[in-house]
Amino acid sequence: MFTEINFIPVDAKELQNLYRSSNNRIVKQINFEKYIPLPQIKSVGEAYIGIVSAQEYLKLIMDDSDNIIKGLFYDNVRDFQGDQNDVNEDHNNIMGKMELKRLEL
Repeated sequence: MFTEINFIPVDAKELQNLYRSSNNRIVKQINFEKYIPLPQIKSVGEAYIGIVSAQEYLKLIMDDSDNIIKGLFYDNVRDFQGDQNDVNEDHNNIMGKMELKRLEL
């Protein structure tokens, strides 16, 4: 059945990364008109930098039920703290008062 087997030992962090990447394949389609290609990057097929509207950005980070895709922000500790912390509360207050026409990240 197999002609060759490769064994590659990994540590716990790398195993977690491999698991997340195998279970979190996400395909999205957005309108990305204002962009430029980046120079060749090792191990990267294509790379671009550009501008998208806030609506298009939300398409990237929200699932079909309009919930943020948590796996995209795995290392965002404040997300796991909920709204009951000073920084998130300030962000919510500011964002609630703003009319979003453009969001730069």
